Amino acid sequence: MRLIYPGSFDPFTRGHLDLIQRALAFGLPLTVVVGHNPEKRYWFTPEERVELIRQSVAGAGLDGADRLTVEVHEGLLVSKYAQPGNVLIKGLRGARDLEDEAVQARFNREVGNLETLFLPSQASFSHISSSIVKQLAQLEVPLAPYVTKEVEAALTQKLAERKEHHD
Repeated sequence: MRLIYPGSFDPFTRGHLDLIQRALAFGLPLTVVVGHNPEKRYWFTPEERVELIRQSVAGAGLDGADRLTVEVHEGLLVSKYAQPGNVLIKGLRGARDLEDEAVQARFNREVGNLETLFLPSQASFSHISSSIVKQLAQLEVPLAPYVTKEVEAALTQKLAERKEHHD
């Protein structure tokens, strides 16, 4: 049995890190799958997102991190991860997440016989999203409550690069 945690992680947040920590507590192997959709615009490349997740997990010193793998996947999750014993794990910040994720969970179950385990976000992380973090970064709001120091440094660098290209 393996837990599969898919997402775009653009950028990786403390909410994502908390979900990884909670998933590792099950004692099972965990694969974090960095999704990449060529139609979407990301701040970070898939490889940068993988590295930021690895750095953040290492920096947090999570128990069970030796059972964690991080990889990139383009396309439908069921095409690669629909194997006996695999279970998707998803965080839910609120009712809107549940509505969106329930539709996806039904699809994954019907098409790939891949079940989804939902974990409600802890209250302290329920307001954090990657989109909000990017907005706060652009407003130069301190990001430490929302992202790890590794991600904060990468966001600062990315914003500096973006400003150079626009000047």
